[in-house]
Amino acid sequence: MQAPWRAARAMSILLASCLVLSCNNDFAIFRTIQGEKKQIGTQVFDETSVSNVFGLGGYYYAATGTLNSSPAGQDNWSTTAIGNPPSTNYALRSAVLTGTSTSGTVYALIEIGVEPSMTIKLYSTTDGVNWNNVPLPTQTVTGVNAFTFDALFGTSTNGLVFAEGHAYNTNTTDPTNPGPSTYTLWYSLGGAAFQQVTNFAPGVNSNKTIRGVVCDTSGNYYFASENLLQKSPTYSDGGSDFSSMLAPGTFPNAGTTSTTVWDISFTGGSIYVSRQDGILFQYSFSGPAQSESLGSLPLTQVIPVPSAVTPPSTLLVGSDVIVAASAAVGYYEGTWGNIQIGSNNSEVASNSSVFSTTVAQFPVHAFYYNSTPGNGYGDLLIAVSPGFSSTSYYGLYKSTFSGTWSGWAAQ
Repeated sequence: MQAPWRAARAMSILLASCLVLSCNNDFAIFRTIQGEKKQIGTQVFDETSVSNVFGLGGYYYAATGTLNSSPAGQDNWSTTAIGNPPSTNYALRSAVLTGTSTSGTVYALIEIGVEPSMTIKLYSTTDGVNWNNVPLPTQTVTGVNAFTFDALFGTSTNGLVFAEGHAYNTNTTDPTNPGPSTYTLWYSLGGAAFQQVTNFAPGVNSNKTIRGVVCDTSGNYYFASENLLQKSPTYSDGGSDFSSMLAPGTFPNAGTTSTTVWDISFTGGSIYVSRQDGILFQYSFSGPAQSESLGSLPLTQVIPVPSAVTPPSTLLVGSDVIVAASAAVGYYEGTWGNIQIGSNNSEVASNSSVFSTTVAQFPVHAFYYNSTPGNGYGDLLIAVSPGFSSTSYYGLYKSTFSGTWSGWAAQ
């Protein structure tokens, strides 16, 4: 599973042209939009960014400023208490699932208190109720030698959880002029103390952040930062410990400093690497990687979902933004070689007007599809940043597949 993106990094605005056109009944699509029923979700996600979404043990989880959960299919969301003893008095930095939705572990990185007395802790759970403390390296949130963990990355293999370490100088005498940042990658097996992946250090004395970690079905790990893409042979506890870092050699120009790597996913038997300039690479472990240009915006998570009109499945690819002045476009949808913006190929949204009135203008950070084996039924959740533009927009939507897609509905 791909690395979840921090909600703080996602910035979004409404397109002014959309607001203008929506008042013009000469445009057929906007006549349809005006006839759409207003989305009504819960206050939990109203104008609230969701950075990640996943499922475990019959529950769905969505990461905002807290971790929220709901029994699958009930759309009954509430804040998840975290800690030992569990409490809702925290701020969530990052939350991920390692393993599978039936046999996995949720990790939550939380803040307690405020600077300069803030503490940062990591907890894990296999049932969403009982939480275990995971030891972290010593962290200092302010000062000339500040060091914290910013984000988590989960994979479905070997029970490993990864974290981005961030060393920096907060420059307390001049907060507007902080010192250089150094980003490093750390890992923990089964809740043990974290160790640094010492052979992968793309952000030493630079501002190059970690973009994700994925693992293929053979146990090979792929590490991505903004300026570096590397592969490590099968991890073995007490064995290689990622001591051998090999360049994959399958993503032309994807790992160079001239073009920023934005995300990495392993799904549907292929690895996907996206760049800041909207180029998506697909590597299926035979022959060279293929590439496809989806526009000029950064791309986020990739996921295959069922299709009623383009069997057997369709790809969804999220979009992101870099600065507030450039609006995201929701997600792209289609088959490899024919991936289009969601409004042009809107099967999962059910139609283009539903796409336009829900997620079309905002960054998409993550997808989660929960299938029910044997009956062709499943829920797809999508995590977006709706900004503060209107109470009509939410950070989490769901579409249900039962032979056809029901269309996005606010959670």
